[in-house]
Amino acid sequence: MLGEIVDDDGRGIGGAGVVVVIGEHTVARATADLDGHFSLELPNDAVDAAVFGAPGYTEVRVAGAALPTMAEAFWSQTLNRAPGSRVLTVVSGGVPVFGATVFRVEKATPSPLGTTDDNGHVVLPTGPGDLVVAHLAHGAVDVGIGTDTVTLPPSALVRVVVVDDERHPLADAMVNLRSVMMAPTPTTDGLPAVPSPTTWALRLLQRRERPRVSDEGGVVSWLTMVGDVSVDVSKDGFRPVTGVRDQARGERGTDVVVKLGTSPVMAGVVVDAVTGAPVAGAAVGGDVRGAGGPGTRTDEDGRFTLGQWEARASSLTVAARGYRTVTVGGVDGSSSRLDDVRIELVPGSGDTVVGIGVSIVNDPRGLRVRSLEPGSPAESAGVAVGDIIVTVDGSSVSSNLDAAVGSIRGSPGTSVQIGIEGEDGARRQLTVPRAAITVRKPGRHR
Repeated sequence: MLGEIVDDDGRGIGGAGVVVVIGEHTVARATADLDGHFSLELPNDAVDAAVFGAPGYTEVRVAGAALPTMAEAFWSQTLNRAPGSRVLTVVSGGVPVFGATVFRVEKATPSPLGTTDDNGHVVLPTGPGDLVVAHLAHGAVDVGIGTDTVTLPPSALVRVVVVDDERHPLADAMVNLRSVMMAPTPTTDGLPAVPSPTTWALRLLQRRERPRVSDEGGVVSWLTMVGDVSVDVSKDGFRPVTGVRDQARGERGTDVVVKLGTSPVMAGVVVDAVTGAPVAGAAVGGDVRGAGGPGTRTDEDGRFTLGQWEARASSLTVAARGYRTVTVGGVDGSSSRLDDVRIELVPGSGDTVVGIGVSIVNDPRGLRVRSLEPGSPAESAGVAVGDIIVTVDGSSVSSNLDAAVGSIRGSPGTSVQIGIEGEDGARRQLTVPRAAITVRKPGRHR
């Protein structure tokens, strides 16, 4: 069922709701958009009633027998203002603000009450708690006691222009823009500070935002708050770009140009290490700064292709039911194409890492060895608990920790040269062969 929920002047009530019940059970519900429109899938069984409501309006209950029976039918429901309710007007620069959300704040927690119509009006119920008005393009302000009109700050226009390496515009790119002021602010103890009600309200609105798609000219236009903004852009076949910072200055507009590089392609096969048979349905993914990268699954022939491989990814993790999970390093994601990558899975359970058999943690000087796998190549080469890995294949660890930990991994039978600083401060160079290591306990193993 399609429909609308309007006030007695015929204006849509944004955020109004409809609930369909059978007996005491709710079987369907919907929330109206900013124009008061809703879409509701009615169950096949006969329903008892549909209940329409919104904060500041008198609830209306419609008997199930009166509801339309055809899916394409349109239902218009009018709600009248509840006794004691009041109208709040929201403007910016003297112009009504459409789509501003009013929150009631109780115990420092904001909950939405209603959304302004095209005249900047919203009907509010009576009740305890402070009020906050928020809009992603204008910011948020507290509402004073007895206030009938609220003025929001002006907005700023940001145009995100997405281009490729040759500065040709890229259509159909997914673009996210957010205000930096809504990012959590750490306190002196390192924990995020408790946000103010206005900031909290803006974050609630931000969660509803969806990525926007660039047009044929590679452009996405965005109204946002004045101040610093951060832009994330992604597109199939290109490396995603995150955290592009700029400043939204005003209504004249700010152009933020984001260049996407072509994403490398990785292809290979996953096989049983004992029989050599292909392993179908194995999960294959990149380890991007330890957070997990894009992934795929092998086909019936054990083959896979990663079309969104990131240049930052230096390790490949492969998992399949009945096999030990394997993490293989030494993967050069900066190449334009990587073919014939062969991964062998060992039957059994647990995690297998192709590396030198050390568990490491970050240290100001490099990577500190926390533990060693018994009988591992690292133990055989003389690496000790407490040693600091300061170089990997001649490159300083302190300058790029993520690249270093990935470089320690590699293919079985190859070797890696590591520079070690012992607890006595003495340094030495070791050449350590890589092998498949079964991890005994959780940790960052290499």
